[in-house]
Amino acid sequence: MYPTIGDTLSLTAAKYPDRTALVYPRKDRRFTYRELDDRVNRLAAGLADLGVGAGDRVSTFLFNTSEFVVTLYATAKLGAVFNPLNFRLPAGEVEYILNDAGSSVLVYEDAVADVVESARENLDTVEAFVQVDDAATDDHYFPDLIDGRPATEPTADVAQTDDYIVMYTSGTTGRPKGVVHRHRDMIEHDMAVLVDQQLTPDDVGLSAAPLYHSAELHVFVLPRIHVGATTVIQHAFEPAATLSMLEEYDVSVLFGAPTMWSAMLQADVESYDLSALRLGSYGGASMAPATVREIH
Repeated sequence: MYPTIGDTLSLTAAKYPDRTALVYPRKDRRFTYRELDDRVNRLAAGLADLGVGAGDRVSTFLFNTSEFVVTLYATAKLGAVFNPLNFRLPAGEVEYILNDAGSSVLVYEDAVADVVESARENLDTVEAFVQVDDAATDDHYFPDLIDGRPATEPTADVAQTDDYIVMYTSGTTGRPKGVVHRHRDMIEHDMAVLVDQQLTPDDVGLSAAPLYHSAELHVFVLPRIHVGATTVIQHAFEPAATLSMLEEYDVSVLFGAPTMWSAMLQADVESYDLSALRLGSYGGASMAPATVREIH
């Protein structure tokens, strides 16, 4: 049977249970592949208790967090459809996307709580709000959906032709449009990326670019998890902090928009040991040849 997105995590956890899968310094979290897979399975049980099933939309309104990755894979294992929102969106655009996608669950963090409150009364389909940072709200608390639940694999029947994600365009020429990818699309994409980047389980990637965007998520994070490499998550890009993390975690693979690379060049870059970095990628805009040479 052709694997699904959820299968890739389960298979990697079986092959490399003790390898480090995710590091999230902001909350001092480090998960092995076994621990990540168990956490995903427990969240899947928690989401199922909220009524999430095949075809349902689960949305995230998060910066780069470990909860983002856990929610993605839990949703995939249930046969539901993941829908990540740009954390910079105002309330009106949040309302439009969630209503258009028909999302039933919204996972969000403190940094965007004010926007969620502004949009809440105009959300037609969201039945459950899940807070990842604050247990004191009236909404569901993310850890409570995980704690005490079984770590057994979900029994949902997920097919390779099922939808895995709906990602919305920026809407620069009109309303944002939902772009749908199936599980098989992304598995085949993973395979192409693995070959192109020559990824191995020994690689360490830093996610400094936004996870809600297909570049960081689909070209870097999913293939790394597929092959058993490590992903370090930076909550939001900041040049000096990014350079420090590159050094601290011996990062070998980094993606950034040209503006991110330029910002790092101006942040006393020569004072950091970046000798582990073997692959730097950019996208989203062109970059002057002189800047590329300077980065090298």
